[in-house]
Amino acid sequence: MNVTYKKTKNLDPKKLLDLYHSIGWAKKANSKGAKDIAKAYKNSQIVISAWDKNKILGVVKGITDKITQGIVTGLVVHKNYQRQGIGRKLFFKCVKSYPKVKWSVRSAKNADKFYKKLKIKKDHNPWFEVKK
Repeated sequence: MNVTYKKTKNLDPKKLLDLYHSIGWAKKANSKGAKDIAKAYKNSQIVISAWDKNKILGVVKGITDKITQGIVTGLVVHKNYQRQGIGRKLFFKCVKSYPKVKWSVRSAKNADKFYKKLKIKKDHNPWFEVKK
């Protein structure tokens, strides 16, 4: 397998949906949901994806003010390609895009072990979620 990394916001909705389905996300998403997922990547400032030829293996997205703070808001690696260093590379490529920025991570609860392996310290400052 020859993994290449690309900075592109134009990701195929169907390929993203297949990626999400592989890890149990977006279980009920259809083609409209896939377009919304793709739009979320298109609207993010940083998007880096991992590929083996034309198969997407993983993707990370982040937002930042480019000076002080940034948030990694999503990191997904296809179930069949996890534990091969792809997630690690995607994460560090994202945060190294703006190395002087203090980065935070917004992740799924089951991702704690992954971030601990990366030596990312869990910050106990509270996040507040605004409900609509």
